Amino acid sequence: MPSHIKKRSIWWRENLKWISKFKSLTLINIGDGKSCLFWTDNWAPECLATAAPELCSFAKNKLISMNEVLNMDTFSDLFHLLVSQVALTQMQSLTSNLALITLTEDNDK
Repeated sequence: MPSHIKKRSIWWRENLKWISKFKSLTLINIGDGKSCLFWTDNWAPECLATAAPELCSFAKNKLISMNEVLNMDTFSDLFHLLVSQVALTQMQSLTSNLALITLTEDNDK
């Protein structure tokens, strides 16, 4: 659910207050990765913004999809460089986990 779209009805804006809570209770099964947000959705046991906050602070685009990330030529292009030592450690751990993910033709669930 897109929590960044705020120009809707009063009822939509009221629901936006609950999206982060809803997302914290869900787990995304990655298919094509087009609707899964890399930083804020729970495709891993914990969303990356929470699990790797230092690395996330260097992200150029916090609304990038999993599909866009996995189809990038260079993973480091996601970040404003130079990253801190803590962020670099988080990046190394993340890249090894991303190598295990394979996109499919199916939609994310």
